[in-house]
Amino acid sequence: MKRGQEQITVSRYVRTSDGGTTRVEDLTEEERKEFGQWLAVTLMNELYLGKAEFTVEHGKQKETA
Repeated sequence: MKRGQEQITVSRYVRTSDGGTTRVEDLTEEERKEFGQWLAVTLMNELYLGKAEFTVEHGKQKETA
């Protein structure tokens, strides 16, 4: 880092069910796992739109054709 430059700090936030926001770092381990699964499934569904549908079943990712 060059002298005189400020370090950039990045925080990740998620929207909660009551409409508020919370930092990802403040989530419990289980909540972080669920968030990660939701994020992965959402990405996979967008990548394979019309070809496959992915869901989470009992904490595991599952593909349905």
